Amino acid sequence: MQILGAITYRDGQGVDPLIAGVVQVLRAEGAAVCGVLQHETANPGNCCASMYLENISNGLHLRLSQELGSGSQGCRLNPHTLAESSGQLLLELDERPDLLVLNRFGKGEAEGHGFRAVLEKAYQLQIPVLIGVKETYRSAWDDFAGEFSRTLKVDSRSVLMWCMKAITEKRRLTDDT
Repeated sequence: MQILGAITYRDGQGVDPLIAGVVQVLRAEGAAVCGVLQHETANPGNCCASMYLENISNGLHLRLSQELGSGSQGCRLNPHTLAESSGQLLLELDERPDLLVLNRFGKGEAEGHGFRAVLEKAYQLQIPVLIGVKETYRSAWDDFAGEFSRTLKVDSRSVLMWCMKAITEKRRLTDDT
């Protein structure tokens, strides 16, 4: 089975609420899910919304975006937040959850940073991963994940079905060892 499930999406397709809804259903069914969800809040007076990462396991919210000023054209992501969140997730993977959920495979991951080490550890431990992949980074994702990835539509039913199948398979393999 392909243990990496990539929801490929375009701007405006609402991948964050979809992932959050799937996580809510899986947790209600008793699945051990770790990872991060992304939330945005309006930021009056600024051109862009503020972005936050929510740790699924402990509910902690970390601000992902940084205020760079109105004329800035640099990346708004705070690398310290990504590093802190990555470190926490690497520790959580030692608990062997049923599923790892990551909000994005983006520029940082495409360049070998961001959540890349978390993805690699999950793969080594054979923990299924659900991740959002914007069309812009699809080629980089395909280069990284190759044949181990399953492309998922922006559809909660199909994403949930893939997650449940991946969790069942992971549990079966764990029980066999």
